[in-house]
Amino acid sequence: MELISGLKDAVPDGVRITQEELIGLIRVGTSFLGDREVIIWYIDTLMKGEYLDKTSICKGYEISSFIVYEQVM
Repeated sequence: MELISGLKDAVPDGVRITQEELIGLIRVGTSFLGDREVIIWYIDTLMKGEYLDKTSICKGYEISSFIVYEQVM
């Protein structure tokens, strides 16, 4: 989850990226290999324009990973 919240470092302050651009960054990022599909699924569930702090992002990701892994099993 630190990887998602760490994406802030990959994009300069004041620059906004679209949901599709964020997913593109994740698809090419080798550090996301293990959780790539969960991260993308989670991003797809977010509302556009909604601001989330780091705590909210982490909590949402934990819930999403549980849901995705339950669907696989």
